[in-house]
Amino acid sequence: MFEDPSGFLCLDFCVCGFLALVHLPPQYDPSCTEGSAKGHAQASRTAALSSAFRANHRGAAAKLGDFFETRRRAITVAGGCTYEESLVGLFPTAAAAVVLGSAEARRTCVRYGQPASPAEDYMVRSVDATMKRRAVADGVYQPSCSDGGAKGEAEVKRVQALASRYRSAASRAGAIAQAKYDSARYARTHFGHGCSYEDDLFGRFPAMAAAMRPSTARY
Repeated sequence: MFEDPSGFLCLDFCVCGFLALVHLPPQYDPSCTEGSAKGHAQASRTAALSSAFRANHRGAAAKLGDFFETRRRAITVAGGCTYEESLVGLFPTAAAAVVLGSAEARRTCVRYGQPASPAEDYMVRSVDATMKRRAVADGVYQPSCSDGGAKGEAEVKRVQALASRYRSAASRAGAIAQAKYDSARYARTHFGHGCSYEDDLFGRFPAMAAAMRPSTARY
């Protein structure tokens, strides 16, 4: 979606705010997932630019669908603050940063989920597969797929995902417990629909709750 330059300034403030929330001391810790070997960080930045470029070439209907879905999720994250709601309505890129940044900051993402049992692991894989099928309904990945744009980049992405999960499992007990609580709350807030059965599942299986994603796979 097109917007004036002030929207990108708001985007920068949102990104910096979530980075500061994750890294309270002004230094990155081993949980940083930009890369785990030489060249990985640059590959991540290139993939982000490539994904944004491809996203701008989608049709108007796809762009509007993503816009309204992202804005709806961002308004939920705003927590009833009318000023924040007005900002995410004016600046679509800032709304996307709020949705993605809040999930990353609270580790409510399938990359950080730690299944506590074989049953929960099965549920995580099932939900993840369902989310992917919804994003690619015809079963054929389109050019908007951002796993990689050159040879070797897709494998780097897979290695980064495994490394992120390994580092998450090595976190201190308090951080893991907080991530489980935040994952369950995230899923109840965004996807529970007031259903007590679903709320109970999110509470019992926080890793499965972390695998829930919006209907758009494009940020």
